[in-house]
Amino acid sequence: MIKNPLISVLCSSFNHEKYVGYFINSLLKQTYTNWELIIIDDCSTDGNVREIKKFTDERIHFYEQEFNGGQGVVTPRAFSLSKGEIIVDLASDDAIREDYFARIVEVFSQKENVGVIYSSLQIIDYENNPNGNWDLPDLDRIGLLNHMFYKGNCLFSPGFAIRRNFYKLLLPFNFAIIQHQDYQWHIKLLLNTDCELLKDYYVYYRFQNEESVSLSGMNIGGENRYRLEEEYLMNTFLQINDARLAELILGLQENQIKDKNLIPYFLATEILKSDNLEKRQWGYKTLINFFDDPENLSKLHEYNNFQFKDLLEISKNNYYDLTSINDKLSAYEKFIYAPFFNQVKMCIRFLLKRIIKKLHYR
Repeated sequence: MIKNPLISVLCSSFNHEKYVGYFINSLLKQTYTNWELIIIDDCSTDGNVREIKKFTDERIHFYEQEFNGGQGVVTPRAFSLSKGEIIVDLASDDAIREDYFARIVEVFSQKENVGVIYSSLQIIDYENNPNGNWDLPDLDRIGLLNHMFYKGNCLFSPGFAIRRNFYKLLLPFNFAIIQHQDYQWHIKLLLNTDCELLKDYYVYYRFQNEESVSLSGMNIGGENRYRLEEEYLMNTFLQINDARLAELILGLQENQIKDKNLIPYFLATEILKSDNLEKRQWGYKTLINFFDDPENLSKLHEYNNFQFKDLLEISKNNYYDLTSINDKLSAYEKFIYAPFFNQVKMCIRFLLKRIIKKLHYR
């Protein structure tokens, strides 16, 4: 790294009239002063723009979005306008400790293998008071990828710092991915670089409740997005083309994956160990796509003696809520089978009446 690198803070700001001043002031208080803020208002309907314009520091670069695009549109635009060697992603209702920039410059300068830095979070309420902490897990890079593959996201995106060349790996953002956007960021980054986890609370995160405009809450829309985005998210792991890296993430023995082209098969079968229903469904769908290439079957049979019976065994895994399916079948019986049998009964009664009537006239 160059000495005294420029830090670019990317901020998509929307309806944070009450908090954006607190956020900007936390930047102005930094002990490390070589930074720029690229802040873009995403068509706010409150006084957000007015509050931002109160600040005249030459390091603050303010823009307004022509239409409400969300983070998937606004943040890439902010990146294109930035010049820093270090990128920090922050929301305009959060804040950072006054020595945070100095700390990330220190880490990046000392550890060339580290491409991304995460901080534990101190939760703040709507009056900027401390309201608890969120701690980062005690895991290394491989442990983090293993957790995110089998279980779920365990890292925090507020305030994370990334070397510019690695930030480019995240682009372009998919506009439609909302619930799993940062989850996918972490996977992409950790597949390509090591990380540093700061256990001190350098980032102040304003926890969102029912009053917030945040999309992170698990309401009906959030629940739907969480499940519908899972397959797209998990496809990120298919970018792995290093067999040894795949073995480490999956906890397999060395040289168990003898051909990197077989990585999707091992990802698909190993994910069946997950407690997450959507992840298991992704696994079987990945397996179907894997066998779309007949050569893969030949290779798998050669290395692992894979046969048709093995596929049948894999298909027995629980991929759906069977209780729910049984309930649906009961409903079908009521609305489809029952009327059918009623019609049969009516036909039999009609025929019996005709027969009895003919016998009577004889």
